[in-house]
Amino acid sequence: MITAYTKGMISESDLQSQLERIDRDLVRLAMLVEDAERAAKVPDPEARRKALANVAELSRAWSALDVAARREVVDHLARNIRLRAGGAPEIEWRTADELAEDAEQGSTKDPVGPHVDGCASTL
Repeated sequence: MITAYTKGMISESDLQSQLERIDRDLVRLAMLVEDAERAAKVPDPEARRKALANVAELSRAWSALDVAARREVVDHLARNIRLRAGGAPEIEWRTADELAEDAEQGSTKDPVGPHVDGCASTL
């Protein structure tokens, strides 16, 4: 979207509308993730089923996103991403409280980007 805006393909108001939609979706997705994480800790099978009821919705929402949008979601939800040669990415997720505070304030997090061999990089 930002590239489309900088190339003059969409207006500033279109960009703002899309960013607001993404912010709303991020908050909704974060809440769904929090529900799923909470459900994983619930020992009662019925309570666990109820808590995981939105996982299919989360999966559908994620599947509908293109790669750029998925990167934006991960960037918003992650505090830090570390990439190591030959290893799995290490992701430090932001807390639900941090995400809720951002949503209440209407602020967006500065992009972190992954850290590759100790150097900051963009996604």
